Amino acid sequence: MKTRLFIFIVLILFIASILNAEEVRGCTHKEILPKKFTVIGQAEVYNPVIREKTKKDANEISCREDWELIETYDIDSFLRRGKYLGVEFNSIEQNIEIITNFEELIPEAVEAIDRSPAWMRADLRNVFRQLSDSNQAAWAEIINTMSDLYIDEIAFSIANSSVAYLSSGYSNPNMFVDNAILMYIADSNLDYVEIVDYGSSTTDENYYSTTLYWKINESGDMVQVEVPKEIYYMYLVHPKITDEIAAYIDPDIIENNYSHTNNIADPPVGYFWRNFLYNFSDTGYPLLKDMLALCPVVWDASLTTSDDAILTMTAWINESMSFTSNNERPHQPVRIYRKHIGRCGEHADLTAAVCRSALIPCTSILAISKDHTWN
Repeated sequence: MKTRLFIFIVLILFIASILNAEEVRGCTHKEILPKKFTVIGQAEVYNPVIREKTKKDANEISCREDWELIETYDIDSFLRRGKYLGVEFNSIEQNIEIITNFEELIPEAVEAIDRSPAWMRADLRNVFRQLSDSNQAAWAEIINTMSDLYIDEIAFSIANSSVAYLSSGYSNPNMFVDNAILMYIADSNLDYVEIVDYGSSTTDENYYSTTLYWKINESGDMVQVEVPKEIYYMYLVHPKITDEIAAYIDPDIIENNYSHTNNIADPPVGYFWRNFLYNFSDTGYPLLKDMLALCPVVWDASLTTSDDAILTMTAWINESMSFTSNNERPHQPVRIYRKHIGRCGEHADLTAAVCRSALIPCTSILAISKDHTWN
């Protein structure tokens, strides 16, 4: 036992002497291990030469008085997966050229985009580029042939609809036209609201519309309130409410709980909700158009009157609907009204459609913590 311990200690000391040898310490190349290194002095302190600044500052560069402007491009576009977009300088022609693998648009689509407000062109161009030539032609036609008054509403609705929907048999360009025209017809009948158009396609590239409302504030004063254009277009103009498919609907067909598409039908059998809810009423039920025509203000914050549009719509819904349901749970406002029954989902969809028909922005929201929705 003592002999083994002695041999182990000797072995450890031998290895330690090797690791501490000068030839090994700090050297990683075996070929120079036998050589000895001698310190011959210290490196001198390096003091770099201080040079004066010669680079021009940003202001001097931006002037460029001796430069000649050849061409400029303002690019505002979506870059989809697998696509590229850039510019290159053509030294022969002395100009800048756009290089891209984007899909080419048909001339009618280009014309439709140019007639639309500049602030929505990128969205509209992105949608058109994903449509077939025939679908581009169909959707561009309703922009190019419409009165200037309706172009922005129609273009926005197209630009903010899915390509799959616009390419399907469920969509109908005529419904987008009806949607815009019906808004201005309602505007002419309602005292509490006015659609205001700022500019046009011929006078201002960034033209837009929105709504101006009469209301009574908390002090009882009659005042006017204008909504931002983003609210106007998304929550008043857009023909899609929530999870339904925007389409003409036959109110008498039971809606399939899974597809929600079996009651889609073209006019005159099918109706669009903005027309059906505002201009028609079933026997024994009040007509929304007549009730709203009596409203001088959209809302009375002083609560001194009951003839504002919000309370009037609430009364119309209460008279038209009962809070219950059967096996059919429709998503389409036209079918919901014809049934005259529904729970929170049906009431939320119908309320949003009724508000937009009355030119009041509205949408539905869903609770995360429980199965409930409201407006």
